[in-house]
Amino acid sequence: MIIYLILTSLIIALLFFAPAIFNKRSKKKRLQQLRLQWGKPNIDTFRNEYLIEQFSILQQTPGRLSDQTISDIDLKDIFAFLDRTQTCVGQQYLYHRLLHPSKNIAELEELDTQIEFFARETAIREEIQLLLSPLQKHDAHYISSLLKDEIFKKPKWQWLIRIDTAVVIAMLILSVKFHVLLVWLMLPFTINMLLHLWGKNNASQFVRSFPQLHRLIKISEIACRKEIPFNKEKALAGIRGLNRFQKKFRMLNFRSSSLDEASMAAMIVIELFKALLLIEVHSFLNCIDEIQEKKSSIIDLFNFVGSIDMAISIASVRNGAGHYCKPEFISPKKELEIEKVYHPLITDCTVNSLQIAGKSILITGSNMSGKTTFIRTVAINTILAQTIYTCFAESFCMPSLQILSSVRVKDDVLEGKSFYMAEVEAIHELIKASDTAEQYLFVLDEVFKGTNTIERIAAAKAILSYLNRNNHLVLVSTHDIELADLLQDEYDLYHFEEQVANNELFFDHLIKKGKLTKRNAIKILEISGYPESILEDARMIAGNNSLQH
Repeated sequence: MIIYLILTSLIIALLFFAPAIFNKRSKKKRLQQLRLQWGKPNIDTFRNEYLIEQFSILQQTPGRLSDQTISDIDLKDIFAFLDRTQTCVGQQYLYHRLLHPSKNIAELEELDTQIEFFARETAIREEIQLLLSPLQKHDAHYISSLLKDEIFKKPKWQWLIRIDTAVVIAMLILSVKFHVLLVWLMLPFTINMLLHLWGKNNASQFVRSFPQLHRLIKISEIACRKEIPFNKEKALAGIRGLNRFQKKFRMLNFRSSSLDEASMAAMIVIELFKALLLIEVHSFLNCIDEIQEKKSSIIDLFNFVGSIDMAISIASVRNGAGHYCKPEFISPKKELEIEKVYHPLITDCTVNSLQIAGKSILITGSNMSGKTTFIRTVAINTILAQTIYTCFAESFCMPSLQILSSVRVKDDVLEGKSFYMAEVEAIHELIKASDTAEQYLFVLDEVFKGTNTIERIAAAKAILSYLNRNNHLVLVSTHDIELADLLQDEYDLYHFEEQVANNELFFDHLIKKGKLTKRNAIKILEISGYPESILEDARMIAGNNSLQH
């Protein structure tokens, strides 16, 4: 008998302590993963671009980068490099932030304070990362879907549901005296079963978003009790605003796990009772009402948790960077000073420095010499300065700038749009922006490369002069050395060059002052093994002065 008691006690103790032991081990393993990953990019992590973009699309915040610029600078690849977030909420928030450079210096400095806090307070950071982990599940992306203008179109006959429930309750109460009502109760019960199934069917489309919103609220509640440098007032107001949603949500059954026979029997009884009184239908419709009315509360919690996760992510980026700096912002003027800037996605990237003072910059050079990569590098760091307050450079001094570019223009066969027409439209957007009061950084590569040489150079000169007005900064790269002569009074000239030695091509990828003075295109053909007859013909034509003027 004693042995049975001991065994029973051991089994009960095991059942009681096993979950705690499992959770402790799981937490320890997760913590080890976080420490190993700190300072390293999650490049191999699968990212659902469509879902990541949804929060930003639904926010419709002004000042968004153009699709052209997003493509030109490979922003999605930059995002993947920066994304060390723990949650889908943080992932969506970071992406949204990258799309919207800010002129609010105080806001950027506040972000820096938060980043520095997590870089310094390792124990608190790891505690917060573990807290955020439940929102790492893919379903958490769907919280943002609740921000749509209309998440569910409620039926016009909704008022009949309230009358139905009132009638059922009245019949139940009166059946104590009039037992025959129990028989008549079968009629509304049958109708209510159908309504119950209708409610479940419609609630199923929120099987991802509702539970994750519930989880976001619970995590926000705990985070608000932590000593971290984030504005908790809006978050606490958001939690209070969603209190009714929490209560109604608990009445909905989103569980799909298998149950034993006894539990299944109990669940059937509960479901029948819920169906009779339409408890889940009322709860579902009330949840919809609460979400429709409290979208601002959802956004407040989304921003709260997202900003925490983003700050930790950028702290990790800074920890793993070769070198980085915080930008220095100056008053609006035609100036930009950069020391040892590099492209964050290029391993062992050559660093370069540049100073703009009163004039814009025109860069000449051949293919692969580095000129296009350099202008992209400047554009990327200009955006990062105004979004995550972090630049991949030794120093980065700039005015607050809007950024527009025309680098990777594509034709559209389906719309019958030629490459040249696509360029015309892309550059027209820059021209229109230059007429506004905003100060812009315009980044262009090979203006009008889709048309003939004479008109290309003429149009490029006119456009670059136009864009260079006022305080706008223009950063343009080109093969057309003729442009350097035409624009030397308006633009400072720089170039990248290659070296040919022992029939091999070498690039140092260093920017140099002045215009490019040598041409190596035909030499490269020679290195590549082109027939001598072609080379001789090309040299003779290139030597014809009439083609050079």
